Amino acid sequence: MGQRVQELLNNHIIEKFTIKEPKHQLQFITIYMNSNQFESFEKLVKSVNEISEFYKITGDGCYMILSCFENDALDAFLTKISNFGRYKVSHKLKQIL
Repeated sequence: MGQRVQELLNNHIIEKFTIKEPKHQLQFITIYMNSNQFESFEKLVKSVNEISEFYKITGDGCYMILSCFENDALDAFLTKISNFGRYKVSHKLKQIL
């Protein structure tokens, strides 16, 4: 590691490093709950490794999920969450910024 980087680490200016893997498959999933089983739904979603971000939202839908599923895994996940409500899936075309 370079001397300058080590100095920044020692002075607690740099606290940690992050490796950001490119996400080729990126889905934006909006959830529309049909029941009030929020706790069970949230527990299920938090247990899935392909979920990168998970939000309770206002406006269009109840939850927003950002995920990186391959096709078969996405299908299996959508089948599981369909017990809680409806969903809308949008896919990333390209990153602008």
